[in-house]
Amino acid sequence: MQPIDSHRVFLASIGMFGVVHWLMYVFWWPTPAYWSTHLIGISGLWLLMQPYTRIPLFGLIAGLVIDGWLQAPVFSNHTMLKNWVALGLLVAGIETLIRRKSVDWFIERFAPYGAMILIGMYFFGVFHKINTDFIDPSVSCAVALWQAMPIPMGMKESEFWHGLGIYGTFVIETVIAVCILVPRLRHMGVFIGIGFHMLLASSGYEYYATFSLLTVSLHTLFLDPKLHKRFLEAPRFLRALNWLKSPVGRLAFSAYLGLFAFATIGGQPVAAGLLGFGYVGPLLWALWNFRTGPTQIFGLNELRSIWIPLLVLAFYLSGFSPYLGMKTSQSFNMFANLQLEGGQSNHLLVEDAPDGYLRDLVFVESFAGVPWFATINKEGLYLVYYDFLNHMERAGPGARATDRLNDGPLVTRTRDELQPEFDRILHPRWVRKWFHFNPVDLRHPKPCAVNR
Repeated sequence: MQPIDSHRVFLASIGMFGVVHWLMYVFWWPTPAYWSTHLIGISGLWLLMQPYTRIPLFGLIAGLVIDGWLQAPVFSNHTMLKNWVALGLLVAGIETLIRRKSVDWFIERFAPYGAMILIGMYFFGVFHKINTDFIDPSVSCAVALWQAMPIPMGMKESEFWHGLGIYGTFVIETVIAVCILVPRLRHMGVFIGIGFHMLLASSGYEYYATFSLLTVSLHTLFLDPKLHKRFLEAPRFLRALNWLKSPVGRLAFSAYLGLFAFATIGGQPVAAGLLGFGYVGPLLWALWNFRTGPTQIFGLNELRSIWIPLLVLAFYLSGFSPYLGMKTSQSFNMFANLQLEGGQSNHLLVEDAPDGYLRDLVFVESFAGVPWFATINKEGLYLVYYDFLNHMERAGPGARATDRLNDGPLVTRTRDELQPEFDRILHPRWVRKWFHFNPVDLRHPKPCAVNR
């Protein structure tokens, strides 16, 4: 079977994501870099340079899955999306190896899963934001991210621009999702979606380049293969590709990746986001110049594998989990100003706050042996009781905390004294890697923050 151009674009894009993901986790994210982290970077670069090679493809998948396990739990939308994508890639890869199929078959098997994950990302990106605090310009994350945009965008400070940022977020993400779902509008939806996420990557509020590049790779699953053929056969592209293969071109591309590294090491998320356009720019150019008619998501009829609907169902359950009184972290509710803990809800459609794990809150007055409590205490935040017990159970034997549960009195308890509560409430540690909670900010209105 000859390589399919749309598959090649996806493979190169997921490889570019792997490179930038490695940069983020090694030089930006405050977590340890494991051997699997470096495997992601090496495999991603190899796949970017040789998109149709099996070894780096499966090396990247192995790195993403193993690193996801070792790094968990992490407060990150990017990490949450990456883990779900990696899980789908892993299952599709195992099925491919068992059946001894080609790389094309593997991508077509993964495609419907990746497509539905992307649609879910847009859905939750809108649904969580339907709350009183996201539409409040004084605290909205839409305004905070806009203010961190590079000049001149970030200088636009007025009620009009704040409202445009808030309500424009609802409109754009909804329009992208609707266009992607409608075959006749799909091409336009992919163009707008990729452009929107690269614009988001240029915000200095957080390092968004990795998340945006991951979404770019998922958007390519919706593209018409005819577009890639026309693009890759265009004289302008062929001249550029031949130049990149030359010694000067290879040196220029190495310099480009070096600039990415310098921007990350130097703590310049805006520069990293703008550099992302160096890779995505040609794709946007192709989308603009080579428009196509109605398209279908390739592989969408390949739903015979039971793992696809099961994993998609689990993904959507994870996104809805805050409204079920379950976990709040890694459910795409970050940068949404969402408040559901402690019997309070600011969501305009879910007015009754959920019970379950989110009802009981703890304020830590003083502590010993639990470093995470220093951040919580300094910022005046609360913890879901389950999360408080989780941190105490993971601490050393000398850990203690003076805390207030809900409106009760201050109580000092050691880790040993809490053992009965651990046994009664906590799940096994491997479950807690994925079942965890954001810190709780009870201020009204709720300000925008990276970790809540």
